[in-house]
Amino acid sequence: MSDRLGVVVRLRRLRERNAQRDLAGLHDRLVSARQHLDSLRRPIFDGGRELGPEHLIALRAQGVLRAEELEMARKELQRSRSAVNEAMTAVQIATGRRKVAESLTEKRRLARAAVAARVAQASLDEAVVMRRAWHAANEAKNE
Repeated sequence: MSDRLGVVVRLRRLRERNAQRDLAGLHDRLVSARQHLDSLRRPIFDGGRELGPEHLIALRAQGVLRAEELEMARKELQRSRSAVNEAMTAVQIATGRRKVAESLTEKRRLARAAVAARVAQASLDEAVVMRRAWHAANEAKNE
């Protein structure tokens, strides 16, 4: 493996790991946002007391605040989903780039092995030719 190509492969592996780590963090954020939204959706009951006008006004105000909290939680959940989707795309891109670099490394390794095999075969062929020439010279001397 050439030094430059080795550096590229290591860099791409590092980028892929970073993208996977970011995805894991964003996934945790998504789970947290989903749990928060679910907790806000649970009804709050007021233990069976009689409700006077001031209680009804307070409950209405709580309902408005609750609706605002729900809307903010929904938006956060949507942002988290978008971030997770972007991170998944980044991981796929990083994985693809790493695989391309590793494939190129493997192709170069195979090409070098083929060249080495051809050189070895040429050396063997040359040795055979020299051996035949030597035998022919010895046979000529012996005759």
